[in-house]
Amino acid sequence: MIIQLCRLVRGVELSTTDINGEAKSVLNNVIAIQANKDGAVFVDITAWGKTAENLAKYFKKGDALQIIGELRNKKSKIDGKEITRVYILVTGFRFTYGNLNRAEQTHDD
Repeated sequence: MIIQLCRLVRGVELSTTDINGEAKSVLNNVIAIQANKDGAVFVDITAWGKTAENLAKYFKKGDALQIIGELRNKKSKIDGKEITRVYILVTGFRFTYGNLNRAEQTHDD
């Protein structure tokens, strides 16, 4: 399990995809994690279901939050070469102090 303080890098867009005949909400984004005073690390994230819906409801680009999730691998092709990328599967989140007035403090699926 990973619990990480971060900021959303992109605009938040909720999508729906069909999985085994069932519509599922999904949110893909990138987070910036402050690595040191001079830079950040950028990591892909994916959230599904209610977690995705609540992230889309309460957050926008640039917002700080604390995510809870698991590291996962995903394969993709770039220029015909298959590569493996690491992403965080978000299983929950917590509001930071600046965002507490938007809703409840914690959302876990």
